[in-house]
Amino acid sequence: MGKIRELITGADESDKIVQEQNAHLDTLAELADVKAELFTETIAQKLINAGQGTDKTIPITQVQDSITETHAYLSSNADKISGAVTDAVQGFVQGGKENITNGVCKLITTAITALFGESEADDTKFEKYYITLEGVSLIRLDIMGWKRAVKGTSLTTKVEQVSAFVLTKSTVDIAKTDKNTFLDLYQSAILAENPDATMADVIKEANDLYKALTA
Repeated sequence: MGKIRELITGADESDKIVQEQNAHLDTLAELADVKAELFTETIAQKLINAGQGTDKTIPITQVQDSITETHAYLSSNADKISGAVTDAVQGFVQGGKENITNGVCKLITTAITALFGESEADDTKFEKYYITLEGVSLIRLDIMGWKRAVKGTSLTTKVEQVSAFVLTKSTVDIAKTDKNTFLDLYQSAILAENPDATMADVIKEANDLYKALTA
């Protein structure tokens, strides 16, 4: 796996093939960049509309951070995408319990691996958002990913798939989140932090926190 524009290193010595590979790489890089830009714009619009009208997704107060990556790789190395995404998510979610972070990482990397590990499909994508805990704050993670199979070119010994993904972290707007939704979101975080907690303890802690955050 590598950054798309770095793959020409070590290319075939034939000038003609090098030129052909460069042209294909430029095309792939441009396509991945366009997809990433589209994903960024799509997520931004989804966050603006979150919790309004018929959109019942969890609303936010502000976007905290975002990352964009494009990669080209052989199908046999698709599993390395999981490690890259896990590192990205762990870098995003600061101050939370390790098992909470690992839990959302597992969900995201499973989805990413399923997408990028599918070698039969020519062009596939997915989008998803997750709610997780950062310290005592609930955050929303939005992710969109895309993969395109590369076939019938001189690059197939170096590149079999090209991909792009965008991950955005935002702060959940507690004031616009009803109590039942908050309790549902937060109870999983409490149980991840303290698996032995009783339901009564979970409800009390979540209720107390909700009151404090909405006071």
